[in-house]
Amino acid sequence: MKIIISILFVFSYYFNFASDWIQRANFPASGRHRATGISIGNKGHMGLGHYNGAGFETIFSYWWEYDLATNSWTQINLKRLFEKLTQTVINQ
Repeated sequence: MKIIISILFVFSYYFNFASDWIQRANFPASGRHRATGISIGNKGHMGLGHYNGAGFETIFSYWWEYDLATNSWTQINLKRLFEKLTQTVINQ
């Protein structure tokens, strides 16, 4: 029964919203493998990962924050991200 409900949900979602795609701001940094993404409040965060093209491996240690209200990305440092995480956990 759960499988049938899941399949129906997927099909109804696909057919109802497939033509309503809205383009958002592109991720401003370079592409990467094994990045980490989290959300805090109403903002999305993406960071870390690595790129191993034709040459040396590049390891990324910075984070980006996406704000849906302004449709923009901002680079943030790790200290600010941990402060936001701590505030979110304490306020819950």
